Amino acid sequence: MTERFSDRLVKACKDKKSHLALALRPDVKKIPDFIKKGCKSLGAALYMYNKGFIDAVCDIIPAIVMPIADYEAYGISGFVAFDATVKYARTKGLIVIADGKRGGTKEECEAYARAYLSADAAGVAEDGGTLVEGTFSVDALTVSPYSSCEGIRNMIRLCDENFRGLFISAMNTASDKEDEFENIVCKEEEEPLYKSALADGSFFGKNYIGESGYSIVGLFVKSAEDAYEVRDMDTWGIILVDADDDEYFVTERYSEYFNSDDGQGALICVSKRVMHAFEGSDYSDEYNEETYAEAAREETIKLSKKLTSVI
Repeated sequence: MTERFSDRLVKACKDKKSHLALALRPDVKKIPDFIKKGCKSLGAALYMYNKGFIDAVCDIIPAIVMPIADYEAYGISGFVAFDATVKYARTKGLIVIADGKRGGTKEECEAYARAYLSADAAGVAEDGGTLVEGTFSVDALTVSPYSSCEGIRNMIRLCDENFRGLFISAMNTASDKEDEFENIVCKEEEEPLYKSALADGSFFGKNYIGESGYSIVGLFVKSAEDAYEVRDMDTWGIILVDADDDEYFVTERYSEYFNSDDGQGALICVSKRVMHAFEGSDYSDEYNEETYAEAAREETIKLSKKLTSVI
């Protein structure tokens, strides 16, 4: 792997003609009985459930997102499933983004970078001829902007060396008035904190731009009406958009996350609509829990086409 993360992601979006990512948020209550009966452990059941989705969509979308908290909730079993899912997804040609919003002190940033960003695709790294195991080996990681600047810089340098990427979390934009924390005003700039995070992403990423014209440092935001502001503040970052709260998947609101000149620059992330598709009114007559993956594929194709039509 010798291409920068941003170049690989842009290429994958072009090859699969899709800018949709699936966030795998497994809920043990939603795992079909036929999977539970065939597995001897919770970790195995979570993995097999995820595997069904990966097999169903790996040829039609460029990436999956792995929300770390959803796996931490199941303890060791969750991390076993996380690790197995990441490895399997990468063998199927999917780019894997871990959503952990990691960060903190310089030392903590460096530890998170070693854990998620330093190994090769097989989950091991060569060190003086010795194979060193113990890392999760994802393609990119979401990080907290409220961390040590030196720590973030070190994470970016490691990403650059190992062809990985970062998404700096600026979760809310100005339309999200209900979230008081993200709209706290920074006294020096007299602007909401999320704008400081957006500016940080642009600042950190400007020196790590690939052949595609996009940086290995992007931004992670929620769906919002003021997408144009995000795009204007960071012209070379790829924007990872959490669209899971968009009940009707109003694709027009996402068009301004993309650059008009090349139709690239954003990845729209969904979860519940795809993972629970078989339960919805559009699919309940044709699919059941044993064919959950087929329903997920059909919904993914529909959403991807809908998104492509507005870019």
